[in-house]
Amino acid sequence: MHVRSLFDKIIRGGDPTRRSRFHTLRGDPVPWSGYADLPACLAHTFAFKAFGRRPVLPWIPYAAIRFLRAQAKPDWRVLEIGSGMSTLWLARYCCIVDSIEADETWVSLLQKEIARRKISNAHVHFRWRANEMCDFSNWADASLDLAFVDGGPRPECFTAALPKVKPGGFIYVDNTDIAKTAQHSRELVTAYATAEKCPLWIFRGFVPCNFFVNEGMLLRKNPAPA
Repeated sequence: MHVRSLFDKIIRGGDPTRRSRFHTLRGDPVPWSGYADLPACLAHTFAFKAFGRRPVLPWIPYAAIRFLRAQAKPDWRVLEIGSGMSTLWLARYCCIVDSIEADETWVSLLQKEIARRKISNAHVHFRWRANEMCDFSNWADASLDLAFVDGGPRPECFTAALPKVKPGGFIYVDNTDIAKTAQHSRELVTAYATAEKCPLWIFRGFVPCNFFVNEGMLLRKNPAPA
């Protein structure tokens, strides 16, 4: 193997659009504090690649996982776009998790896993068209504590989720560093937070089962006036 190819494989993970595994696709470096999560990332990635083992964790930056865990309450109602082990994780800490997924095979596998684990508060819905994945008309306005956007057309999902999340609730959008996936969601989230003066957190860090640095954004809607 040529030296350059080996460098690309080790440092960039074979992705020529990425500066390195330690940078987001926008080129932002992982903060120094994020390196504390590197051992967990490597362990989870090895277990997944070698044995197919998936930890019951969302595939989002570890710092975002910790933050959401600290915020989550047992009475939370959650809408998740893009199902995964995150569905099982959210069900551990929240009251109701409704999850929308476009991959029918993955829906079937998750439903079997939910049944095997006897999880009664997580429901996975198959919607494979983009316009279906951002149609939240089945959920009442101001009824959700968290909208977790990790799939579907992210800008449309973020916009559609805004009225569904109650004042003081949260919207998380993952992969905001990936232009082809998140499209304009990063700009939308930032613009809304600026206009409404909402709290906004940007998480850049390693994720479970994937030795790369990703970015996700978490916005909290302002509470209703007293």
